[in-house]
Amino acid sequence: MPYILCNSLNELQCCQVTALHTICSEAAPVTSPAGNASSKNPIVLSLVLPEPNAEDEDTFFLLFYMEEVLVSFLSVFCPDRKTAEVSGFTHPLHRKKGYFSLLLQAARTETKIRFGNVSFLYQCLSCDPDTTSFCMRRNLKLSHSECMMAAEIPAAGAAAAPSVQLSLSGRDNREQLISLHMQAFDADRFFTESYIDTILEDPDTTSYILLPAPSFQKSQEEPLGLLHLTLDKNGRAAYLMGFGILPCFRRKGYGTKTLSALFQILPPGCLLLLQVSTSNLPAFYLYKSCGFLIQSRLDYYRESGTFISPGKKEPS
Repeated sequence: MPYILCNSLNELQCCQVTALHTICSEAAPVTSPAGNASSKNPIVLSLVLPEPNAEDEDTFFLLFYMEEVLVSFLSVFCPDRKTAEVSGFTHPLHRKKGYFSLLLQAARTETKIRFGNVSFLYQCLSCDPDTTSFCMRRNLKLSHSECMMAAEIPAAGAAAAPSVQLSLSGRDNREQLISLHMQAFDADRFFTESYIDTILEDPDTTSYILLPAPSFQKSQEEPLGLLHLTLDKNGRAAYLMGFGILPCFRRKGYGTKTLSALFQILPPGCLLLLQVSTSNLPAFYLYKSCGFLIQSRLDYYRESGTFISPGKKEPS
């Protein structure tokens, strides 16, 4: 069979997948949130690749080759054993030939073996004709959207002392980070442990516990929440993730104060990126009020229970 199922991708496979993704992206320019056509944002199922040879029990990949050339790719990520996030794409010249359908059928079989009966959640960056046909053919329904937002760190100037302190945390704070994440996101321990361990193992990512800034009054320094920050090596971009305020401290301005403190530790001109769900309106409006602008949108589609017959072809 001309496809490969693997738990990790080697360097050659990563290069092949990245090259295929680039071809798919350039083949279909999209309309940006501002309404301007752009070919920089791919109109295909999204690409999220791990480091070469990085194996994760929650993830597997399927690659379809034609004469040693990669023409279709699919990845499955199931962190909570309930929902499998599916992303992938097919070369424009090899679509509507059933290749992606073959990978999807194989992925469904493998997912059931590894994780049991879980639902599939498909990631789509935009709805071009092929993606629209794919969603309609499989009777997929829009679940929610994730917006990629960005804000440029302003030049350093006179600023008041931050009222939230970002306390650097690491492996020694693992249990506290797990506890704070579970409280802030109402998450179960199994998923949270895996998430926090992945964060702590990433050398480019730093974790912070949020505390009230020291003042003249005695402070119990009760944690307010947590966040994680990945800074690229040249300091031009940073990615904010896992930013959560504990429920008892919400609607008290700590979100805005935390972002203000974060702005003060990042280099001027750095682009701060984050992803927020459209279903989380308080967070969305918080970021918008702090100067973040939408860069792109990732749509998530759920299966509604009616599937295409395995013997038929579908757009891919």
